[in-house]
Amino acid sequence: MLFAVTLTGCSWERWNAPIETSVKDAPAATRQPPATRSRSATLPSDRRQSYARKTDRRKAQAKSSAPGASQGSRKAAKKKLAKKAAKEPQAIDVPVAWPPSLREEYDRMTRGPSQIWGGGRARRYDAAVPTSDVAATVRVYFGTDRNRTASSDPRTYYGHERAAVSYGYSDVTVPRAHAVGRLETPSVLKFEFSPNPAKHIVVASITSMGSDDFFGQLRAESGRLSERQAFVFVHGYANDFHEATRRAAQMKYDLNFPGLAIIYSWPSVGSESAYGLDADSIEWSTDNLRQFLRDIAERSGAEEIFLIGHSMGTRGLAAAVAGLTTNAPREISARYRQLILAAPDIDRDIFKDRIFPAIKAAGMNVTLYASDRDKALDLSKIGRGPGRAFPRLGTTSPSPFVAEGISTIDAGPVDTSFWGHRYYAENRSIISDIYYLIRGVPVLNRFGIEQIKDPGGGYWRFKQ
Repeated sequence: MLFAVTLTGCSWERWNAPIETSVKDAPAATRQPPATRSRSATLPSDRRQSYARKTDRRKAQAKSSAPGASQGSRKAAKKKLAKKAAKEPQAIDVPVAWPPSLREEYDRMTRGPSQIWGGGRARRYDAAVPTSDVAATVRVYFGTDRNRTASSDPRTYYGHERAAVSYGYSDVTVPRAHAVGRLETPSVLKFEFSPNPAKHIVVASITSMGSDDFFGQLRAESGRLSERQAFVFVHGYANDFHEATRRAAQMKYDLNFPGLAIIYSWPSVGSESAYGLDADSIEWSTDNLRQFLRDIAERSGAEEIFLIGHSMGTRGLAAAVAGLTTNAPREISARYRQLILAAPDIDRDIFKDRIFPAIKAAGMNVTLYASDRDKALDLSKIGRGPGRAFPRLGTTSPSPFVAEGISTIDAGPVDTSFWGHRYYAENRSIISDIYYLIRGVPVLNRFGIEQIKDPGGGYWRFKQ
């Protein structure tokens, strides 16, 4: 039998919640045993008359469908019609408690949609204060040469204009129900109009600091760690400060990284249509990034530093590291144990001839994740016009970039992201590989990777 359930005041998160009104306090009428109701009475009012007509017609048909038929035939006809009637949906009222939070959200929606929508995004940022059983708090330190806005909203705290380098940290909550590789975000399709720490990765607060206070706090926290490690993450194009901060927190949480999580956020516009502007900005930020990396090595107290760059951010990161290893003392460059280039949007020839020689001379380990399914890198080549489609370092077309001193890994077989461009943090196999990478496990001993040999040199590939 099919049932159409009408939920009165339903909360999706409390399906089995008890009814808030007790039997003792309920009106007397509601405490009486419910009277037996006819099936037609359970139907909506606009369907009762049509249902009655159908029932009467079926009864008449059962009685007179076959004049002179035997009593057994008439019973069979009635039984058949009864089965058809049983398939008609019945309306059942199920009283369920409605939590105050859901009631307030509903009232706000019905009171004024303009309070919710603003260019397709929620205007309000009213995340609840998280508790330890709901979400874990991850601290992400940052340096940025973005401009400080007048907004206190974490999503617009920093803009995309260029400015002097500033410092601070963000406290980000990661839900206990977090799925590895996911960057949980409110979805309008799920009727989620504001961040919820129990479901989403939320930037709870941002604290700005001066340079001396910033590095003093880094040294203090490094001193409390059993292993003085840190990673520095440089985001790619079309990323704003808020998105980069959430991504760094997700990576630290998924990697179970015991050290400091640090980002350098350069002034990307945060829009996929602003590729040219972002390309100019990352070039402008390279000198600032190089000084930031030097300060991290000298003043943070971290003894092992892992550098992770993504997309266009790898242009500034790779160039900054090359300049750092050339001009910095040997003990500074030695603290950078690994350079991870994920989907790097770098011209192959520029990297091979001008950047990599300095990195190789410093003895730094380099891991390159590339994919022939990276649509964003394909767009970067198209955007340069006819005859300017030079191969990018992060693609495997026409063949992967292979050089001595670089572990090149073809990530195409396990790439599951929509654009094929954020697989460094959105695929469990990639995260697992980075997990063992930062723990010193050689690529030939890591799970799920096979060696590929070709005339141009050997590289590695994830197994399908």
